[in-house]
Amino acid sequence: MACQENSERGEAASSGQLPTIEVAWRSTNAADWEYVQTVSSGTRATLKVSKDNVIFGVRTVDAAGHRALPVVPEPER
Repeated sequence: MACQENSERGEAASSGQLPTIEVAWRSTNAADWEYVQTVSSGTRATLKVSKDNVIFGVRTVDAAGHRALPVVPEPER
């Protein structure tokens, strides 16, 4: 499987305290998220993961460690 760089971009929160952002991905036939990469800061992440046969999701994690449900991003046109 060839490895490609894939970018995800989002909007920054308007509040003063920013949550941690995680990008999760899984095989198209997997029921649960298999892999997670924490995004250090900013609104863009570049992953060295092939986008063939995987689904990406973006979620936030608050200071207490509560994770939001992953949201599947729409492709940029």
